[in-house]
Amino acid sequence: MARGVAIVAVAATLAVSACGGGTSKSAFLEEGNAICNDIQQAAYAVDYSQVLVPPTSPEATRADLARFARALEKTIDVYRRGLGRLRALMPPDDFRASYARALAALGRSLARLDEAARAARQGRRRLVREALSEGGALTARADAVLAGYGLTTCRF
Repeated sequence: MARGVAIVAVAATLAVSACGGGTSKSAFLEEGNAICNDIQQAAYAVDYSQVLVPPTSPEATRADLARFARALEKTIDVYRRGLGRLRALMPPDDFRASYARALAALGRSLARLDEAARAARQGRRRLVREALSEGGALTARADAVLAGYGLTTCRF
């Protein structure tokens, strides 16, 4: 009898955790902010010192654009790995839908940054500018949602 009650209790606990309940807000924010801090540190470590001319400048040469593309691709890789870590987090129920939309927007932003890197390699400054602008707008909206919930170190 006691064994049967224990099995029912374990099954009920598993059902509740699988169907909702999510992570506590404080645990989610602690882990999410730690991940975002790691992402920021890795992104800041990307070497842009060889990018001497802004990629959207009329003075940017193909060599300047290629240097920018290499640095940007390293940054994109950092953010893509970080986004994967953020996707693995289970947000609290009250934030689940907003979190999913914010992460989807960050994924679209990374796709735009990929386009900016390709355009830079092709010497297409106008496309670089457009892709960076669109990616930045997507990122700003996602960052605002994340920060509004308390993920204050998440600045992509």
